[in-house]
Amino acid sequence: MALEVEKNTFVLKPGIHWGGSNYTNPAYFDTAFYRIWAKFDKDWLKVKDKSFAIYDYFYDHYRTGLYPDWCRADGTRSDIGYDFYYDACQVPLKLGLDYLWNGAGGKYLIKLNDWIIKKTDGEASAIVDGYRLDGTTFGKYHNASYAGPLCVAAMVDKKYQGWLNLLYDDLV
Repeated sequence: MALEVEKNTFVLKPGIHWGGSNYTNPAYFDTAFYRIWAKFDKDWLKVKDKSFAIYDYFYDHYRTGLYPDWCRADGTRSDIGYDFYYDACQVPLKLGLDYLWNGAGGKYLIKLNDWIIKKTDGEASAIVDGYRLDGTTFGKYHNASYAGPLCVAAMVDKKYQGWLNLLYDDLV
């Protein structure tokens, strides 16, 4: 807590010597684990709440359910990586884990699932390695770094079972 979280704001820092409100990475948020760690230090619940406040910014401002590699603590653009790229592709896994363990964050996963299914016409193999937050594709390659976390995100609701099966088959 002392080294990885910005004091007073409870923003997760990307490193012990930098980041916080000016630079944070939503893919680093581990809200499922913060609930466990809060058994030892209640301030982890404040980190969880701040993480969800940042997730809410993207939920409220973009129709896609995508998150950037980097942003400011208020969700706005920092001067590094504001696309759904090789850091941000972890977010569906992290949110999915929190949902599976704690029932939290389902709305984020539903929005993302609905968008990616529409974007790919329901073809798991059409997922690529890079999207702008508005849904514009810039990636070229299909790989497990994206399909795997989306597989976990599809576990949010039984209505995505067919999509989950396609993602699973694609990963295999």
